[in-house]
Amino acid sequence: MKRLSINNSKEEIYEAYKKALDRARVEKYRNSKHIEHKKEIRAEKNKAINTISYKNFKMRQVLWGLNKRLEKLRGRYKSHQLKGRKEGYNIAVRRMDKTYFKADNPARFIGHVNLLADVMNLKTDECAFLLWANRYDYFTKSDFLRDMDDTGVPYYGCLVRLRRKDYIMKLEEAKEFGRFKFALTGTGKVTAVRIDKFVKKVT
Repeated sequence: MKRLSINNSKEEIYEAYKKALDRARVEKYRNSKHIEHKKEIRAEKNKAINTISYKNFKMRQVLWGLNKRLEKLRGRYKSHQLKGRKEGYNIAVRRMDKTYFKADNPARFIGHVNLLADVMNLKTDECAFLLWANRYDYFTKSDFLRDMDDTGVPYYGCLVRLRRKDYIMKLEEAKEFGRFKFALTGTGKVTAVRIDKFVKKVT
């Protein structure tokens, strides 16, 4: 830009003034366009933020409803679970066989039991375990200790062997009073019934 002084003519000063005015108008126009562009960007940004906020709000409403629904379902599940445990316990107590017997010929009886175990590919303690387990719809080690602690029948030994033979299954991963629950399979129940019939026949 050419610098002016008091020695320049009026025409030169006026011409410089006109050019400066034109440049100022152009700059003002550019600034106005820039401001409008920023307003458009800000409006789009606010619109996007409002849309996301609304979606987030609706999603939180849905999640709140789902959580409430899950709380109700958990309450119903616990109620049914407690009811089922109580009914199962009552059924198991009713099915418990409290009968005690005395064999007329102990030697012959033991021989028959040994023969039965060989024929069914079982050990004597496994036969006893199956007969005991068939009293319950499901059982835990606490039940075994209460009923069979003085018999010498190994709980875990029989449990592992009979599970391998598909006579016993674990009901669920959850524990009852800190202990796993087990039950006889269909094969286990049939075998236990056969053993029971045989024992009652030979006594």
